Amino acid sequence: MQRNQSGCPDPTYEQALWGIRREEKVRAREKKYGICRGDVVTMVFSERPEVNKKAVEVKKKMRVYDLCKHHIVLQNAAGYKESFQWQEFFERVKE
Repeated sequence: MQRNQSGCPDPTYEQALWGIRREEKVRAREKKYGICRGDVVTMVFSERPEVNKKAVEVKKKMRVYDLCKHHIVLQNAAGYKESFQWQEFFERVKE
């Protein structure tokens, strides 16, 4: 741990470095996948209203909240967050 001029432990420096590293990784993922935080995407879900009924496609607009190593986190209009693995996300997204 870094110490300040008086010799006391100063965790701020290390916390800032971890924050900078995380931001760099997220920006690299944005560049890799072509999706940025704050973008609005349309997801297609197939839902069955009742057991014997035919499946219906439902489109939901969601905002990209975070890009992680193995999944993406999306937020709907009500503020609920949902995460999808990258493969599932690209299968459901409709541009």
